[in-house]
Amino acid sequence: MTNSMKEQFLHLLFIFNVKVALRQTSFSKAIRKDIYKAFMHCTSLIKKNNSNEISCRIGAYSFKAPDPKVLQLLLREILINEQYRIELTTDAPRIIDCGSNLGLSILYFKLKFPKARIIAVEANPETFVWLKENVRQFEGVTLYNNFVSSVSDTSIAFFAMGAGDATASFDQSRGSVRHEIKTISLNSLVNDEKVDLMKIDIEGGEFLLFNKTTDASYLKHVKNILMEYHHLIDNKMGNSFGEFLTVFEKNNFIYNIETDKNNNPTPYFQDIFIKMKQL
Repeated sequence: MTNSMKEQFLHLLFIFNVKVALRQTSFSKAIRKDIYKAFMHCTSLIKKNNSNEISCRIGAYSFKAPDPKVLQLLLREILINEQYRIELTTDAPRIIDCGSNLGLSILYFKLKFPKARIIAVEANPETFVWLKENVRQFEGVTLYNNFVSSVSDTSIAFFAMGAGDATASFDQSRGSVRHEIKTISLNSLVNDEKVDLMKIDIEGGEFLLFNKTTDASYLKHVKNILMEYHHLIDNKMGNSFGEFLTVFEKNNFIYNIETDKNNNPTPYFQDIFIKMKQL
């Protein structure tokens, strides 16, 4: 088999796997078609080394991203793999989305729960510009350009590599551009009201939210949590996964843990996805 034939075969296999994954999603045929069209458009532009701004349409909604690689990653994780798929007991849930990035998670929640009231928090100011534009079309979405933490109105150094950076973090090794970001407390976002779903993906910031020194009693108002835990993102954090889970066990949550063993940039670092439900 020549290199050209091998490349063509791998491309066809790639397309086949995308189609199979899409058939397993909970979306209508029309939405699946839109997702596939957007994903393959990204693939075409990436092959051409085109890194310009890209837009797509999913159902009634439009979405923009700073480049096709960013959009393809988000499409794969959020719409094709349905990382945030969950059954809720209401068609008008209150959702807190910590780490909204460009807003594709907001689009996903609005596709699933059109009446949802969503609080969206994104720390990266460059990404926030895109988030604000992408969610303008939705009703019931409140935006915060803050770093979600255990306390409000303090400043924290935040590092990123531009708009849409999926690894932007308070960890200096993860970004070349430093921003001083105001914090907002998760407790104030909950505000003693029922939260049907809390989604958290803040690239290691979860350690600052939930540890043995923080008061997490507000979690009694939260019914479901979807969280990406960044295990050993920074050696200074220590091996604290057990301590981290104890916070939720004490607040009456059960949980399911998933991890991709084939996607570890270092021997022990892992992105661990945790699905939690309050008993």
